[in-house]
Amino acid sequence: MYKIINRKKLMATAVIDTVGRILHAPIGWLRRSGPPPDPESVRDILVIRTAYVGDVVMALPILQPLKTRYPNAKITFLACHAAVPLLKPNPFIDDILAYTPFWFYKRANPLREYFAFRRELRKRRFDMVIE
Repeated sequence: MYKIINRKKLMATAVIDTVGRILHAPIGWLRRSGPPPDPESVRDILVIRTAYVGDVVMALPILQPLKTRYPNAKITFLACHAAVPLLKPNPFIDDILAYTPFWFYKRANPLREYFAFRRELRKRRFDMVIE
């Protein structure tokens, strides 16, 4: 959990989290946990770490075991713009998506950027998402 100092952001985050939990609760009730996915069936994996560069660094050790377990999968890493240079030389990452969330960083047109990014992300079909 992130420590949010700004009171308005703290309240907005609490409200959005509550609404999200309420809306997604029925999905969780219907979802059954089954066996892990077959390594041959997983073709596209998305790893998400958009908060801070330090969080991206902490997520890097998962990439090699992930690539070993799913050797045929293309691994895409979603990170903030500041972390992209750190990710480029990594041999276990096939593609990098950059998005700097407006709830962590100030942006010029946050909602327009957010919805454009969501449209782009929905075009891609990931077999597995790790956050």
